[in-house]
Amino acid sequence: PYTFEDQHQYLGWQVRDRIMEFLDEALADNTIKLDVFAYDLNEPVIIQKFITLAEQGRLRIILDNTSLHTGSNDFETKFDALFKEKAKDKSAILRGHFQGLAHSKVFIQRKNDANGKAIKVLTGSTNFATNGLYINANHVIIFNNENVARWYADVFDTSFGQDLIRNFKQTQLAAGDFVNTGNNLPDMTIRFSP
Repeated sequence: PYTFEDQHQYLGWQVRDRIMEFLDEALADNTIKLDVFAYDLNEPVIIQKFITLAEQGRLRIILDNTSLHTGSNDFETKFDALFKEKAKDKSAILRGHFQGLAHSKVFIQRKNDANGKAIKVLTGSTNFATNGLYINANHVIIFNNENVARWYADVFDTSFGQDLIRNFKQTQLAAGDFVNTGNNLPDMTIRFSP
């Protein structure tokens, strides 16, 4: 017997493994919640894990709503409806985009408490979609660094709202350079351009 799961494990290789490990880590630990930026979203295992976290009130998501993702039959619209049906907090999803589109692919693990301290981030070129995982050659990067995770969390918090996402380009987060030297990471600059 050969299943789609077998095929997906093979085709998705390490990117899929890292994404699933990141999600499973959050699912297994009730002290973690997840913030997500997503552009393409149709990979069924990822969607199921998102819905499980949403049912527990441990997921917020900014999901692109440009014209490619707003038809009545597209997967993002269907996910939006499923999220609002199942989620503990129906307002924990924002359909929106920045100046052009929200072509973001980010998971942010945070402490599931009032402080919501960011602890870890996954980012890269991989859309959370069958095309992104099983057809295109994409990558992910995982930062186990609270400073880097905080930068991404600050961007999420500054974008989570219709007025906030629309005005993000006026913020220092959109204009600034986030420079890391040391901290057991390579020297690097991260930019959050809208």
